[in-house]
Amino acid sequence: YVKKGGLFPVIEAKYGRIGRLVGTGAPNPETGALPKMSKSLNNAIFLSDDADVVQKKIMSMYTDPKRITGKEPGETDPTKNPLWAFHETFNTDTAWVDEHRAMYAKGAVGDVVIKRKLVEVINTLIDPIRTRRKQFEARPDDVIDALKQGTKRANVITEETLALAKKAMRQDFFSRTLSIG
Repeated sequence: YVKKGGLFPVIEAKYGRIGRLVGTGAPNPETGALPKMSKSLNNAIFLSDDADVVQKKIMSMYTDPKRITGKEPGETDPTKNPLWAFHETFNTDTAWVDEHRAMYAKGAVGDVVIKRKLVEVINTLIDPIRTRRKQFEARPDDVIDALKQGTKRANVITEETLALAKKAMRQDFFSRTLSIG
């Protein structure tokens, strides 16, 4: 890598703090694990969902089946209750999460309170995305122009990289030029 001018870097994996995002549905009956968020499993919250759809999905989200009245102690393990997986992932108010997790574990707060807070958190997160999406939908030609400009820039960089790679491998028998019309 270094001998060839750093052209082919050794790839390093980068991991986020969330391994996979769980869906809104119940655990897999065979494994007991919460399924990943998936369009095909119909357990996903989409960035394109409006506020009412997000509320409907979260309010119908699977939680702890042992809680009938909301006064029973609840499961707060995020690998067993997606409500807490979502709060851990998206709720930046960790003091609120810690306090309400303790209350939930004791049966001092019901699912609805926790879900309503999650609706607020998710909608606050998605609102700027919705706004930007509406702007793009109103001006589709701008989106196409941006894609074309990005493609031109990427092609130039790709051609330069390919030329360097061929030179490093001593395979640069013929030079080529890219013409973009």
